Amino acid sequence: MSSAEYTGVKTAVSVSLGDLRERIEICTLAKTPGTNGITTKVYTTVATIWAKVISIRPRPFSSTGVVIDSGITHRFVIRSSAYDVRKEHRIKWNSRLFVVASMRDLGEKHAFAEIYAVEEGAA
Repeated sequence: MSSAEYTGVKTAVSVSLGDLRERIEICTLAKTPGTNGITTKVYTTVATIWAKVISIRPRPFSSTGVVIDSGITHRFVIRSSAYDVRKEHRIKWNSRLFVVASMRDLGEKHAFAEIYAVEEGAA
């Protein structure tokens, strides 16, 4: 399946393989003990895959117009078969690091997955 239209609760997501134009790295965390006894965090790339990257801004979700900030800063759309991304992974994109918050299968057809992530250091 190369193209599909998926309708979510709030928005319709249209994805085709040509939309996956950004290279992202899926990373795992390795803790390395330093010589001074301080543990160092090192992220190792386990896969490099194509993705569609969407920046997210907080917007009102309630009928009162209150802005609910979930902390999510980006969405990454990938082929479902590209890599089994899990919450313990980090996503590296353009030298920026993102924490995986959640994932969903777009349209429940197992063609594309959407990853919701928070940029590390984003305030």
